[in-house]
Amino acid sequence: MSSVIMGGTFSLLHAGHRALLAAAKPYSKIYIGLTTDHWAKIHRIRPVVPVASRRAALRHALAQMGMSERTLIFPISDRYGPSVSDPNLDAIIVSEETKEAADEINAIRKKRRLRPLRVISIPMQLAQDGLPYSATRIQSGAIGADGRRLHPLRIAVGSDNPSKIDGVAAAFRRAFPRLRVEVRGFKVQSGVGEQPLGYAMTSKGAKNRASAARSAWPSCDYALGLESGLIPLDSRFFDIQFCCMEGGHACSVGCSMGFPLPQNVAVKMIRQKSAASPPRVFRSLGAVVDSLAGQKAVGRQKGAIHFLSRGLLERKEMTEQAVLCALVERRSPV
Repeated sequence: MSSVIMGGTFSLLHAGHRALLAAAKPYSKIYIGLTTDHWAKIHRIRPVVPVASRRAALRHALAQMGMSERTLIFPISDRYGPSVSDPNLDAIIVSEETKEAADEINAIRKKRRLRPLRVISIPMQLAQDGLPYSATRIQSGAIGADGRRLHPLRIAVGSDNPSKIDGVAAAFRRAFPRLRVEVRGFKVQSGVGEQPLGYAMTSKGAKNRASAARSAWPSCDYALGLESGLIPLDSRFFDIQFCCMEGGHACSVGCSMGFPLPQNVAVKMIRQKSAASPPRVFRSLGAVVDSLAGQKAVGRQKGAIHFLSRGLLERKEMTEQAVLCALVERRSPV
């Protein structure tokens, strides 16, 4: 008989919990450690639903799934329970968020000369807003038990540039067409200067802006940093916008289409002492385009790409692409 163990608080049973339970179906014996009220209280796990109610809801779910007769629910008041000492266990089920605990358990079992447990890691189950289910979010009223979003999706952007804010709003309306979206922009520092050069510096600027946006609006659901940089390639320089997206205890990244700078624009921006020396930016793309266009703040309107392409494209589209690309790894089915 193969046996599997899992543990948790199981407050306000939701789709994430049911995915964990479903993973145990192939096993002949299922052990579930249910945290005590005392453990939940001292570790500030919220919301704290009385253990009797949590146990009853868990038994009901197991009965619906036809797993009651082979499942033993027992109280646990520590991090590991019997998973580090029972020699008869075969596997452990964890969520992606708690996989680290399974690694710790197997390390302890190895020291005790017990065979390691097979680790079954279950992907986080996402609600309608693209963020993981959690009892805390259900109790706070952000989502219903069925995962429906109950309030507008709150998005903080680390920029007060209207074209970037409009692009973010367009991307989220496209990604979540049934949700109301509230986007707020905040003037923050990128920490990398006005005109980043290269992937590393541009990406760093986006990450810094996302972190600053989160600090500016702590209750937001997503915090975004957007940074446009020049990427050297085959003696040319391409303007690409990066997006760093924080949300749901995860950080994802994406970037937009890139366009090559006309050589006369690059000459006005970049100096290079020799072919062997690294290029150095001494003037921003925005400043150069403003002077060429004969107007101020082109970058806060339709952007340099609109001027250089004679209206074929605009900065809002670059932002929308970067944000949507940052959502790819969050939505990927594999």
